[in-house]
Amino acid sequence: METTITESTTSIAGDKASIETYAKNRDRETIKLTTEQDTLVLVETYLHEHEQDRALVTELTGLSEQIQTLSSPDRRMLINRKS
Repeated sequence: METTITESTTSIAGDKASIETYAKNRDRETIKLTTEQDTLVLVETYLHEHEQDRALVTELTGLSEQIQTLSSPDRRMLINRKS
């Protein structure tokens, strides 16, 4: 009977250590998750506040492509042929 109590006590101590390790890991992961959620809120806020900048960059990209097309050698050849 005494061996069974000793074995049970040892088993309980091992279970306690496992639970404490699990709890520490869970707490670390919770902190990481909270940090990532805070970062996500900052990014979403930034994107919302700077939505006009995104539109401006999109328009400038389109204009840049048009300028490249108009200044391409093929385009210049077509213009010279019409003259």
